[in-house]
Amino acid sequence: GVHASDVQVRLKYRPWRIDEIQTSGLQDQSVPRVLFKDCCSPGVVQVGTASDDFDEYELSAVEVHSPSEHTFRHASWPVELQLWHRPRALLRISTLAGDIARLANRSRQAD
Repeated sequence: GVHASDVQVRLKYRPWRIDEIQTSGLQDQSVPRVLFKDCCSPGVVQVGTASDDFDEYELSAVEVHSPSEHTFRHASWPVELQLWHRPRALLRISTLAGDIARLANRSRQAD
């Protein structure tokens, strides 16, 4: 079988640009959060080595928790950074659906 140590995880991140941010502010009145635009994720996590098996996840949001929400080695920490990802394949399908809808609207307007 496959063991956790046999799985390759590739992190592909780059610096963020301000024009990639959809919103920022507080979530639930206390948690700082940055949400990235669907088109402009500044990072991808890939599980495994194949690029055609739907195992890529795009960075969608970053949250900062202070103090930490979780423990590590039975200890709490002053700050915890959470990186939220969503499947890249779903984003591509969503983008394609939006493109199809826009083309259909243009076609109707041209008729």
